[in-house]
Amino acid sequence: INHPLPQSELQIDSDLLSQATLELFTAICIIFALAFIPASFLVFLIDERVTTSKHLQFVSGVKGITYWCGNLLWDLANYCVSIACCMVIFLIFKIEAYIYKTNFLCLLLLLFLYGFSIIPLMYLINYFFTTPSTGFVLISCVNIFIGLITTISTFILETFDGQVDLTHINSILKKLFLIFPHYCLGRGLFDMSQTYAINTFSLKYVAGYVPISPLQNDIVVAGYVPISPLQNDIVGRNLISLFFQGIIFFALAILAQYRFFIPDRGCMRTPKNLKSTNEDDDVAAERKRIYLDPDNTSHDVLRMVDLVK
Repeated sequence: INHPLPQSELQIDSDLLSQATLELFTAICIIFALAFIPASFLVFLIDERVTTSKHLQFVSGVKGITYWCGNLLWDLANYCVSIACCMVIFLIFKIEAYIYKTNFLCLLLLLFLYGFSIIPLMYLINYFFTTPSTGFVLISCVNIFIGLITTISTFILETFDGQVDLTHINSILKKLFLIFPHYCLGRGLFDMSQTYAINTFSLKYVAGYVPISPLQNDIVVAGYVPISPLQNDIVGRNLISLFFQGIIFFALAILAQYRFFIPDRGCMRTPKNLKSTNEDDDVAAERKRIYLDPDNTSHDVLRMVDLVK
């Protein structure tokens, strides 16, 4: 019986590199596709702000936090439809790198948290545009550019194993780029597929090898010391970064709505003792009520203080 010769170390490295290149292309395609979905939410936000329909809602009594929470829940619901379509495609074509055991859960968390983080970021960006179509096109291009450049640059730098300086720069960039949801998604997809490839080859040729899970806390390899997930390129830190980015971006969107970052320029007020000679009694009573309630404990929707003609 003829048996094939075992692969040499050079052949295994070549196969891993080919597999990594293929999975990088898959990650790029996902980044490209998901760049348009968050940008599409800008269209309605910009249109509501420009046409003052958003202002009309606030005048009608809608609170700022209620407005943004409603938008976030609705946008996430629409985004989850896109996630479901992506998952179905992976299952139909049986892409093992993304549907194998814990990888499937990791993929689901990665896609959902990407939407959870980038949608509030779109809320912050909408103030910079007055034309919905311009905002959609420009932000779509920015999303694609950031996702591709950050992911590809770290992948290329990884190929220079013998260059100490480039390796150090790459480790710094991997931590610095975690502030971008686009990088967390692209790099997370690549690391997840790379982990699957390493498991596949190592189970064949390494005796006593324990498969690496992208979600496990410690990586245990026969003959090696367990590696901390904060030191190794696994998906856990990407998920954590996406989660905190979503909270921070949404909090900033709420603060921007209440003009927290815009200082009060002040205004000239009419003296309170100013009184018209022909002022009606009901007007005087209303003025007195407003003066006695400076904190608006009566919850008036609209207050005009010291308005004169």
